[in-house]
Amino acid sequence: GGATDSAGLPVDSEPGFVEGLPSDDIVLSIATGFYNTLVACRSGRLFCSGENQNAQCGVGDPNLFHMKCVHELEDAGAHVVAASGGYCHTLVLERAGRIFSLGCGEDGQRGDGVDPDNPGASEERPLVTLVPLPGLVPSSLP
Repeated sequence: GGATDSAGLPVDSEPGFVEGLPSDDIVLSIATGFYNTLVACRSGRLFCSGENQNAQCGVGDPNLFHMKCVHELEDAGAHVVAASGGYCHTLVLERAGRIFSLGCGEDGQRGDGVDPDNPGASEERPLVTLVPLPGLVPSSLP
């Protein structure tokens, strides 16, 4: 075995390079979620690695061992400048000031107004949703 922390989780004692980021892009910000890592780049793309059980890193494997571009944000027209991860969800700030959410939202943590426990809810939540902000004119996805 290797080194572990007080909870018995494995600990890497040597730093390493992050794999999967484009060499021709510049990192603007980094953030972490419960078991994932988020990297926003100057190009407007968001990269993610780690746990993806709830699609908090977009469509893909449930565990991402290398950085993966979250293409669903590009498809939504989001030019990402920052992101933040929660327990099983991700919130993304884009250049125009809009906020997008991905991942689990069963307790309202995505902030998109979708209540999965509402018996009248007939639509399935999209993978990427725009978070409505009070006092702002609602905008839609392109």
